[in-house]
Amino acid sequence: MIVVVSTGMFTMCCGGVIGLAWFRLDAFGEEVAGQLRANPVLVKHLGPIQSFEIDLVASFMVEVDDVFVFNVSGAYGSGIVTCKSISTENGDEYLTWAELKLPDGTTVNLFPEEEDAVGELFGDEEEEPESF
Repeated sequence: MIVVVSTGMFTMCCGGVIGLAWFRLDAFGEEVAGQLRANPVLVKHLGPIQSFEIDLVASFMVEVDDVFVFNVSGAYGSGIVTCKSISTENGDEYLTWAELKLPDGTTVNLFPEEEDAVGELFGDEEEEPESF
């Protein structure tokens, strides 16, 4: 009887932890989707976005911290969005970069204006100066 109760409690605890983690990841995915759904570069390539789903397996396979992968479909096609997200002090997510990989292998920067700003700061040099 004790084994059955212990097993049941263990299952409930693990289920609760997994459920909480899934809820948190789902909320995170929705926040990122909200930030990117109207991205003009994304809409240009895929059309109005119809689905934006986190790919947990691909996200866990990335060896860089805070980088996540999403499968995205729009009216014109689909692709894979990879982005780096940083949590702010108030719990919001801030995307530091994002890119779209199209089925033909083409990779598109979703924030080209930030890339242009870096080029302006550093004179479009091949390499950016080292930061200290």
